[in-house]
Amino acid sequence: GSFDAMQHCIAHPRKTEKTAGVFFEKDDSGSALKTAAAYLCCLFSDIRIERSIFLAEKLKIIPLGGLDEIGKNITVLEYGKDMIVIDCGVGFPDEEMYGVDLVIPDFTYLTQNAKKLRGLFVTHGHEDHIGGISFLLQSVNIPVIYGAQTSIDLIKNKLEDRNIGYNNLEVINGDTRIKTKHFDIEFIATTH
Repeated sequence: GSFDAMQHCIAHPRKTEKTAGVFFEKDDSGSALKTAAAYLCCLFSDIRIERSIFLAEKLKIIPLGGLDEIGKNITVLEYGKDMIVIDCGVGFPDEEMYGVDLVIPDFTYLTQNAKKLRGLFVTHGHEDHIGGISFLLQSVNIPVIYGAQTSIDLIKNKLEDRNIGYNNLEVINGDTRIKTKHFDIEFIATTH
């Protein structure tokens, strides 16, 4: 069979100066942002992070799950009053978690900052990347969920199975570009 092409997010603050590498803060140190950018590059192996000239506000990269574990992939990128989420997956119980079917991320940060949320970007349709969406929608109004056709179809099925009425699903492709006040998101087709 053939590999399903999926879309991975490229997120960078607007007003960027395109050069190679990672996010660098415009001051001398920038080590925290370099570390965060290195984390993002490891998490999303095909993410392209560009040099950015930061003004008064800082980019916050907040992993709510998926670190030191398999599953529960969810990462928040926040800049000023703009916030986007990359993936929203579930984790899987280990042998000591009797009676537990799924492990969901802690959505507290998202519920507390829901006004900033501009969208959820799905990298691909595996459970550890989309399995938590139906749980998140029960506590947070997600303005729009973006993903490739196969991912969106899988999300639709999950939402129908749980009787969740949500219609703000947008299919993206390699030509799609989403802009918010502080983010400019492009997509790259890859296989996984």
